[in-house]
Parts: sequence; structure tokens; C-alpha cells
Amino acid sequence: MKANYTDSLSIRLLCPLLAFNCAPEIIDLNLDYRPASVELSKAIQIKQVPTEFMDYLSKNYPDSPDIFSAEYMLVLSLPAISGYKIDAMTELPFKASNLLFDLITSFRLCHRGGVTPGPLLYSNIKDSEFYVYGWSHVPSLFMEFLPSISKKEVDPTSFELLEYEFSSSDVPVVNKLLSEISNCRKSGQFTTLYEALRRFNSAYSGESEDRLIDQMIAFESLYIADNKELTYKLALRTAFLLGKTRTKIFNDMQKAYGLRGQIVHGNMPVDKTKLEDTVPKTEEYLRLSIRKFLSLSKQYPISEIRKRLDENILKNGKPLALKD
Repeated sequence: MKANYTDSLSIRLLCPLLAFNCAPEIIDLNLDYRPASVELSKAIQIKQVPTEFMDYLSKNYPDSPDIFSAEYMLVLSLPAISGYKIDAMTELPFKASNLLFDLITSFRLCHRGGVTPGPLLYSNIKDSEFYVYGWSHVPSLFMEFLPSISKKEVDPTSFELLEYEFSSSDVPVVNKLLSEISNCRKSGQFTTLYEALRRFNSAYSGESEDRLIDQMIAFESLYIADNKELTYKLALRTAFLLGKTRTKIFNDMQKAYGLRGQIVHGNMPVDKTKLEDTVPKTEEYLRLSIRKFLSLSKQYPISEIRKRLDENILKNGKPLALKD
């Protein structure tokens, strides 16, 4: 499809979701069903993949069989743009890449699961429906903005990273995370958090050693501002902020950082069993840490969060909380 200039043109981006499903909803004692559509906002929907769209994918991506298993897709509606030429795509990559990055990141921050985006396509909107066979590839330039969430080697079965089960109770959580990431962009704090978000997403793929290193870099970018006593500071601050089972978190983080040192310095073989036991734990600690930092960033700069963590550890032992 090649579009020309129009007076007013709306665009709908379509992205199949791999390793993603909507949890069934019980409608009576004997019957449940998987929803055909879930609305996150007026501009963001999750829809079951229509037959025509799957046919299009099978013809255009014959070497990517994992795409054919997609049951749901993201539908992102962009507002009408006056006099806009679609094949030029001058602004679309920047705006849409931010939105897709934030969405996939929010899904992953909500809870575990191997959700990852498939190829991105676009369609004109007519009467709120898709033009049949009116899909087209978003130029390759777009994917250059999404290296950390678009890797093809994501293995949703590795390290207990099973298919993502999205339920109705996840909607407000994902919307909240989306809003917090958006607010970070507007406030200027996103640059500080971006490395943690990028590494968090990057750790969804690759060998176990690479995944652990990505996770540790993400932790460091959140909790550490210098190179002094990294292991102790990182373990202590993480355990303190996440609370509850602090001794366990502290010990797990020290163990993870020790494994990270073995990998980076190569001074001894790394026990794969220990890695496979550690990576899921540190993934969850990182998920919870990012969520805490996103929430607290509404009240404090990131540098202030680190400072107050240490002050609270020394003074009253109470974790940071948002003001009412």
C-alpha cells in the first residue's frame, strides 16, 4: 500500500504479540471464554488476530513460524494528521516507537511472561475498521528505535518465562505504569531510568550469562551513582527498598553480583544451575525495583531517591513512601 497526501488521515498500527494470551473470563459456572478485545485506552486495544491478518503474516513472513502462533495483537490508533504522507514516515517512527516501547515494558513490569512484539504494520482507518488487505510494513527505520524489545531470540519457555497471561485485573496496573513512564518522559527523568528499562527488556533474551549481566547493569543504573562498595550498596539498597524479606533479598543480590563477577572476569567456570536459579529471582527484584523508582520519581529526582534510601537505612529503617 502506498499512500498519497490527504486532507486528514488516521493511522492504526498493528503489532502481533508473541507468547501472549488473554486469560479466560468465567461467564457462568460451566463456560468461560477468552475476550475478543480488551481496551487499555481509547487509543490502545488488544484484539484477537483476524484470519485475514494472519494470512497476510504467513505470506510475508514465511521464515518466522513463531509469528503464526500469535493469537492477539496490539492495535495503536494515532490521531488524524492533516496533509500527511504515510510513505514518508517523517514523524511516525519516533512517536510510535516510544508508545510500543512503553507498552511492552509496562506489560513486562506488570508481571512475568514472555510477551514480545512481532512485526509492526500500519493501516488506514475507515469507519473504525481495517481496510481489508490494506496493511503495509512500517519502514525498517522504525525498528532501529526498538532494539531492546524486538529481539527475535526471546525464548518464552526459558527460566520459567512462560506465555504471558493477561487478565482484566492487569488493565489498571498496565495503565498506571504507562502513565508513570509517560510522566518520566515529560519531567526529564526518563533519561536516568532509560538504561534500567532498556537492560530490563534486553534481559528477556540471550544466554543466561548475558541476561544476568543485563540485569545487574540495570540494578546499578537505579541504585548506584559511584563505584565504591558496589556489591554491598546494591544488595543493601535493593533489600531495603523492596522490604518484607530483606535478609533473603540481600543474600540473593549478593549471590547474583558474585555470579556476575565470575562471568565478567572469567576467573572460574560459572555454575549453570546457579544461574538458572538466580536469573528469575533477580528479574523479579528488578521488576519491583523499577516499579518503585517509577512511582517515587513523581515525588523525588532519582539522585534524591538514592540519597534518601541511605538516610532512611541509617535513621528510622522505614522504606520510602509517596506522600498522600
